[in-house]
Amino acid sequence: MNCSEKKQIGYVPDYYIVKNAAEFLDAYNELVDAGRQVCFKFVNDEGGKSYRLIDNSNKDFNSLHYPQSSSRMSLENVMKALNEREEFEPIMVMPYLSGNEVSVDCLKTSSGVIMIPRVKGMTRVESVYLQWIK
Repeated sequence: MNCSEKKQIGYVPDYYIVKNAAEFLDAYNELVDAGRQVCFKFVNDEGGKSYRLIDNSNKDFNSLHYPQSSSRMSLENVMKALNEREEFEPIMVMPYLSGNEVSVDCLKTSSGVIMIPRVKGMTRVESVYLQWIK
């Protein structure tokens, strides 16, 4: 399912919710054909544990001396893993967006929803983004 729409706060890029390997590959190809680098995560993820960036770049011999990020996988390895199941819990396939990651924590209360956006950096220290929306 392709999901994109204009929100009052800005444009949400195309993303896809998929439940099988064929849907995943279709979503991947749509984003790549649009010139995007692709990443994905399970919809019901916590803390970005399942986040992966698809990286098909060839690794040369010198790269063997350096640790590799566990968040990067080749499309071949992703498809091999996804094809182990006929259907799986929903995965969000989306374009990779460079820059700071903003995570929004939400709490539903009897008075409404409280949303706290946090700018995530390369350390465990995060910044809270404050902006009043009326």
